[in-house]
Amino acid sequence: MKEKIINYYKVFGLKETIKKIFRYTNIKIKTRKDGSYIFSKLEKRNIIMKPKNAKTEFKKYYDNISIIILNYNNKGIIDKCLDSLIKYKGKYKYEIIVVDNLSSDGSYEMLTKKYNNIKIYRNTKNGCASGRNLGVKKSSKEYIMFLDSDQFIKGNDWIDNYLTLFNIDQNIGAIGWTGGWFNKKGYAFHTVDNFEFRYMPPGGMARKDIGYLGSGGMFMKRSIFNKIGGFDVNYDPTCYEDTDISLKIRNVGKELYYCPFLNIEHDAHQTTKSGSDKHEKLIQEKGKYFVNKWKNINPSLLKYRK
Repeated sequence: MKEKIINYYKVFGLKETIKKIFRYTNIKIKTRKDGSYIFSKLEKRNIIMKPKNAKTEFKKYYDNISIIILNYNNKGIIDKCLDSLIKYKGKYKYEIIVVDNLSSDGSYEMLTKKYNNIKIYRNTKNGCASGRNLGVKKSSKEYIMFLDSDQFIKGNDWIDNYLTLFNIDQNIGAIGWTGGWFNKKGYAFHTVDNFEFRYMPPGGMARKDIGYLGSGGMFMKRSIFNKIGGFDVNYDPTCYEDTDISLKIRNVGKELYYCPFLNIEHDAHQTTKSGSDKHEKLIQEKGKYFVNKWKNINPSLLKYRK
């Protein structure tokens, strides 16, 4: 790996005025001698990154994106996600697809009644992997983005950050908003939340020294998804399905890019009920399946540790 950190100045050039690149922020910015930038309150910034030719370069993507959201008993939070997608749709013509995993809290009925401008499908079981596969099957666009029902969008032009990254490396397999690494046994270990500024140094835009990406906020080409066979349904109902698909992407020689500046927020653990005995049992069960699977396929991918 020749370069682990993608810096702003390496993408846009030293002559590009930093204030023309960043919008929706009033943070103080200082330029260092090497051309990188120092930001104040880095973890709180809401940045839109755009090269000069973004208007023409990105237009081809704007009507070619499918956004897939899972719902399982999230009546109290999913409307925040969907309302933000509709509010900040703007120039984008993305299709919004919700897959309901047999909810019993009335959320499926609420969705079908409240939203007539999104596509809603019902899975035959509660499964993150099978649900996302169904969403992709029902989608029609060339680019796929997965969101969790407890995530929401922060502002206009939010997809442009994904597109900026997608255009700097032809070998990108997927871009994600969160991610992590493995411990010595191959289990998912540290996540970016364990590190200052979510593992992004001053001046950094994205990193590709990442073991896996989380599926909430993951963006990829449909052709990549089809090539790797989508999500492994053996991970249903949940846990490790995003870690697994990340290794599938790396196993075909594609890069994973992690970027915290994708203008997505997260009301944590509204979908997984993290910390419950049931969830902890799933983590152990699916983690064991994951490690055994990849030790047989490509054990070198499990050594990507921080």
